[in-house]
Amino acid sequence: MLRKMILLSLVLATGCARAVKEPTSSFEPSTYFQVVCQDDTAQLDILSIVYLQGDRTLPAEILTLPTSLETLTQYFGEPSQTLDLGWGLYVWDDLGIFSHQGESGQVRTIYFDFRYQGFEYSPTDPFTGMLQVGDQILDEKSTDREFRNAGLFPVSGIPEAYTSLTEHLVVLTFNHQISTGELRSLGLSCSDSPHSSE
Repeated sequence: MLRKMILLSLVLATGCARAVKEPTSSFEPSTYFQVVCQDDTAQLDILSIVYLQGDRTLPAEILTLPTSLETLTQYFGEPSQTLDLGWGLYVWDDLGIFSHQGESGQVRTIYFDFRYQGFEYSPTDPFTGMLQVGDQILDEKSTDREFRNAGLFPVSGIPEAYTSLTEHLVVLTFNHQISTGELRSLGLSCSDSPHSSE
């Protein structure tokens, strides 16, 4: 199931280590929230902290995946685009964020585009906030070492994907060129249940 979820997500995307950075004071408490994953039995540890630029009031400090469009709207506002490409796709152009509904009708993955990708569903503006996994800030210049510092490791056979050891968190690094340090898009995804990446 984990491999199937990753490959489905990749369909959307294929159309030297630096010091750990600390969030700057420009991010007020009202502009960041924690992303957690919930399975059938219990809520898991924090997957990531998302920092948003700009002045906005968020409905809660925690966003639980999987989630719904209604909940995402409370965090990001009404989507600027709603597309039907066989599944629901929701785009927030001004934030550089998009997401899609899975077969269950739930949203399991939130994508952050650091630069314009040129696809029909690509946000017109880049994501200008920050993503933190563990103590590590991840952005468009993040390296393989930084992903590993965040406790994320490559998924066997799928070089665009990293997963946590629990494998409830999957980080999809679309068009990630390790050699040039160019990360165009990153997705935070909650898998259905832990599975081996081998």
